[in-house]
Amino acid sequence: MEIKIYTKISPTENKKRIVEAMEKTFPGCIFSISKDKIECTTNDQNVLRILKEKIDEKRIRHTIHYLIVKNQTSSGTKIELNKQTLVLGKINFVEENYPLGNVVIETDTPQELLTYFTT
Repeated sequence: MEIKIYTKISPTENKKRIVEAMEKTFPGCIFSISKDKIECTTNDQNVLRILKEKIDEKRIRHTIHYLIVKNQTSSGTKIELNKQTLVLGKINFVEENYPLGNVVIETDTPQELLTYFTT
């Protein structure tokens, strides 16, 4: 399963805090950092381990299932997290775009992502 995780960084945001939050939430992901974007592409689903733990802890498997299915297209699926809450160490799945952007997790194999998060 190929996983792509990314977010845009606006000039008004603290890039260092965003990078730290992304590295903490997605351990093992090697992020490429540019002026206005941070991203990682990997085949190691273990980078989603912390997110999976938080999903299990909050007992929101039904929410992740809903989002993965709802956002599914012929080329894959995506789920989005609120970037500001991620910087605070919390997860908040979102369905709308926020002014400063969201953290996006994409994959071309929705069923594998669904299985990973819900089993």
